[in-house]
Amino acid sequence: YLLGHQGSSTGDADAAAELRPQIREVRNYLSGEGRDAEKLNTACAELAETRRRIARSSSVPEYLIDRALMWEATARFLRGGDGDLERALELLNQLRESKGKTSMKHYTYNSAVVCRLLGRLESASARLVELGEVTDTWGMLAVFEKAHLLTEPEFCNVWDKFEKEVLAWKTELVQFASVQTPSDESSYELRRIRPHNTLVGKAILAAELDYPRSSRPADRRGVEDNAETLRAAKLFFESALAAGSESSPDTYLQLARVHLYLGEFAKARDLARRYRKESKVPPTAVAAYVEAEATGDRKRECSAHHSSLRHRTVRGSSSAEEHPLPVVEMPNSV
Repeated sequence: YLLGHQGSSTGDADAAAELRPQIREVRNYLSGEGRDAEKLNTACAELAETRRRIARSSSVPEYLIDRALMWEATARFLRGGDGDLERALELLNQLRESKGKTSMKHYTYNSAVVCRLLGRLESASARLVELGEVTDTWGMLAVFEKAHLLTEPEFCNVWDKFEKEVLAWKTELVQFASVQTPSDESSYELRRIRPHNTLVGKAILAAELDYPRSSRPADRRGVEDNAETLRAAKLFFESALAAGSESSPDTYLQLARVHLYLGEFAKARDLARRYRKESKVPPTAVAAYVEAEATGDRKRECSAHHSSLRHRTVRGSSSAEEHPLPVVEMPNSV
């Protein structure tokens, strides 16, 4: 086929012939048919050599150069050895900088994923912003990546540079959480790699409660938009538990956070204790905080009945001023 193109050489045709079985080996690894680490190592080395041969040619068609770059990046991403992700990102950047690309969004999305895995969260965010609004399969993959990014502990360090984007991503994730993934055959791969429900819920809570800085329950009461998002998150976590979530202990904790910020202290306290009972890891600071906040509010409401200020009617608090933080009245509550 290449020999039929004006200017193509026999060497170009040989390189293309060598590329095909190398790509087939990576495809087999991707499909799960040939998860042989040694074969993947061989494919990585051979793809790198073939790409260098193709790059040295002045007559090879540009699409073949792009094909070599894409599959070597794929192989290195799958292998994930020392320096592989760095090299994969370099190859993806070369693809993104190539002229005349009609599918630039593919390479932009892939670059965002690799940047996140390398810990370059600001670059990952910039790539997702660059991707913009995408409505096809790549758009759904971008939503998945936004969920992963929002749950990265270090991402809060660059939130101030992506204020509008974080709020927009929160809206996207709330919409995503309320829509079932289609069950047709074309959506099978999306369902297979879809982030766990608990991770999506944690991403929504991160954008709602921790942006632009972590807030306490009393700081958020009375904010209607906040309550609407929290109610959506509550339904989401409850459905995850009903479906037999694999991350049930963590789901209990996240649902406890939701109840706490909604002012439902008894439920928050019970869920936090259930998390502590079922979790296989040592108690976390978040779990201790949720349980202490919920318990502190319960003690404060009870103590109001026994205070010397009995002339005031005891009622539920309606604002942060009437409902002071527990650490103020109860220094040992946390």
